[in-house]
Amino acid sequence: MGKTMVRLFGCVAFSMMVLWSSVLWTGAAQAQTAGSLSDRERQLMGIAASCVAFYQAAMAELELPIEGNEAKRQTFLSVFDTLAKRGHSQKEYEAAFQRDVVMRTIEVTTILENDPQTARPQVLGNLPKCDGFLEEMKTVAGLT
Repeated sequence: MGKTMVRLFGCVAFSMMVLWSSVLWTGAAQAQTAGSLSDRERQLMGIAASCVAFYQAAMAELELPIEGNEAKRQTFLSVFDTLAKRGHSQKEYEAAFQRDVVMRTIEVTTILENDPQTARPQVLGNLPKCDGFLEEMKTVAGLT
C-alpha cells in the first residue's frame, strides 16, 4: 500500500509539473490578486513564482551552480514581491507568497525527488523559458 501511495503521489506531482510547464508557455499563470493589477501583471507574477520554484529546486536538487543562478532567482522573487505587494494587503501578500512561491517550490522539489529522470530535463528546460520573461518582468515591476 505504501509504494502505491508514493507512486500515485508521484504521478499527481508530475502532472502538476507538466501543467506548470504549459503555464510558462502560454503565460496563463494568474496569481490571485486584488483588482489593482492588470491581467499581464498577474500573469507575470504567477510565472515569476514558478520561476523561483524552478531555480530553487534546480539548485537544491540538481546541483545547478549557485553562481549566477541565485541572482536570477532573487530577481524573480523581487518581481513577485513587487507585484504581489502592489495587489495585496500585507495579510493577503503573506498568503499569496505561501501559496504561490513556497508551495510551488515544495511541489517541484518533491517531483524531482520522486521522479528525477523524468523531471530533471523538464525543470532544466523551464529555466531558459523563465529567463526569456525576465526583462519584461523587471520592466513591468519597475525594477529596471
